Amino acid sequence: MLVLAVRDLAKGNVAASELEAQGFKGELLVWHLDVLRFSSVTLFSDRCETLDRIDCFVVVGSVVALRWVTTEDGWEST
Repeated sequence: MLVLAVRDLAKGNVAASELEAQGFKGELLVWHLDVLRFSSVTLFSDRCETLDRIDCFVVVGSVVALRWVTTEDGWEST
């Protein structure tokens, strides 16, 4: 099973379709995750608890902030 954690579900579904078109045969799930929202991280974590196991977790993404920005929860965004 492969879980795609995405901020934009529409783009995640496109990515999933591309993986399937390239021959991915396993179960493929697209789950929402916006790391700038603590509530989203909590919901994603709760969903992960329903899995039998997690063998690998890969985080891909970055940001370069030129100014101080906080999330809606008050955390510094970088």
